[in-house]
Amino acid sequence: MGLFDFLSGDKAKKKRAAISEESMMDYSGMRLEVMDEDSTLLFVARLSISDYGDVQLYQITDYAMPLPENEDGAEDAAVTIPVLMRGYFELEKTALHMQGDISPISDGLWKVERFRVTGRENDRGFFRQGTNNVGTLHPIGSSSGVEMTCDVVNISASGVCFRTMEEFEVGDRLQLRSKLLLDQPALVVNCEVCRISGGRKDEFEYGCKFIDLNQTMQDDLARVIVDLQREKLKR
Repeated sequence: MGLFDFLSGDKAKKKRAAISEESMMDYSGMRLEVMDEDSTLLFVARLSISDYGDVQLYQITDYAMPLPENEDGAEDAAVTIPVLMRGYFELEKTALHMQGDISPISDGLWKVERFRVTGRENDRGFFRQGTNNVGTLHPIGSSSGVEMTCDVVNISASGVCFRTMEEFEVGDRLQLRSKLLLDQPALVVNCEVCRISGGRKDEFEYGCKFIDLNQTMQDDLARVIVDLQREKLKR
């Protein structure tokens, strides 16, 4: 290999490294679902990546499980937890899957080591939490005050699946109201029907994506999902 080829190859490596660093910086600010190795949702957080490559997580929700305890019975501040992370990268319209080891820095702040992207998908791919709740539906834009009942099957940060005897079509827009947690106000969200499948006898299952969600509503929804997961873990 000649000197020119060697130098050109070295420049190419540096360029690829710079592109990789720029891409990683693009992820900063992304909302992530943080799960243990069994895919149990732990919390939702904002990802922060500094110019120096330091990676941290700022919790949006409470921690769904207690931290491991040391021999004295106190929470171990030095604990390191291997986690799976998942988020939606708006720039490329893809779901990103990541891994790393997290350790607490302070209340609600985590350091991430060995952070790496492990995969991409062409859908949002968010954690889905099963529920056994009843909800009501109202067609958006309808002047009728009639509400229809449904069973909420599962919910995620990007959508909901519900079961009902009512017939809708793909593209129909509905407002869903459901009290998912006894000690919290009812969740009210707008959604659009994306998928229809047969459910139980005389019922249909509708997979819907959320629409018109602002940042506050997204964070509130993330808290509801983590709280539902916490209730499940208590059983």
